[in-house]
Amino acid sequence: MPEKANNPFVAKEEWIGRKEWAAQWEHALDAAVHGRRMAIILEGMYGSGKTMALKNMQQSARHHGLWSAYVSVHEGDDERSMVRKIVSQLREEHPEGAPAAGIATVSKLLTDVDHIAKNAHRGVALFLDDGNEMRACGRLLQKISDMLFHEKMQTGWLIVISGNRFEREYGLERRMLPLLEREDAVAYIERTLAPTKIKIGKECLHLAVEDAAGNPRILLAILRILYDQLTREEKLITKAHYLRTMRKILNMLATLFDDLYYKTSQQERKILRVMAKGEAIPVSELAKRLRLPINTVTTLALRLVKKGSLVKVERGSYQLFNPLYGRYILKR
Repeated sequence: MPEKANNPFVAKEEWIGRKEWAAQWEHALDAAVHGRRMAIILEGMYGSGKTMALKNMQQSARHHGLWSAYVSVHEGDDERSMVRKIVSQLREEHPEGAPAAGIATVSKLLTDVDHIAKNAHRGVALFLDDGNEMRACGRLLQKISDMLFHEKMQTGWLIVISGNRFEREYGLERRMLPLLEREDAVAYIERTLAPTKIKIGKECLHLAVEDAAGNPRILLAILRILYDQLTREEKLITKAHYLRTMRKILNMLATLFDDLYYKTSQQERKILRVMAKGEAIPVSELAKRLRLPINTVTTLALRLVKKGSLVKVERGSYQLFNPLYGRYILKR
């Protein structure tokens, strides 16, 4: 009996679907090459692929001939630490034209890099991942906006700052990273399984795609577990496999969900428990169930959106970012 093929869903670093969205960023990079200046806030659901999107954009920026830097912002980073990371990246990627190591402010960074890049006939692309984790984030974004569109700036720029949610635009363009369409998710699963000669049943496929709810990180976690449960003899992943492995799927996702849940306060967790069944609930209904003032519930819900646990589905209504997160909450 031949060995089962290695799990094709392990360590995947592939952009799934959303081709039209990816094409928009190619246009933005091309605009920077031709001297246009753009600064964009990229919002997206937790696990939707913001990090991969920014890394892919940096790779494309290199192909466009832009000077570029990708920086992962951590909770508590301030202006000085963020600038230090950017300078370090630029010096590593472009030693022939990098700014001085001692720069400490965004204003000085942008001014110096603009001057060096202009002389080298290059544009610049900066990608700040999880930028909403910065201390005084709003003030820094406003600085970027004020500097980037100053008449003294001379070369093309693209700056993208990602995060779950930002309070406002700060003079920057706001874009939303879309979730996976069902058709793209199904096509990806079938294409990835094809070399293994293993197929997935319609019912199992439906459950996996529905529970992932367009979230690529969660979809991959589900698929890894499902594939690992097959024996060497099995060539079809069925609904029975899915139901039998649900506990393992939730255990694997616990690391992701813990990261979200432990950022929440006790009051915020009361909201999460009410919403754990997954349906969208208006703030007015939440306030009634929790017996709290509507203004208090609105503030808590907005905090949960910023932290990634909730998404706003329409005016005044919210739901959990993923249905499996609800099962995780109910088991706590």
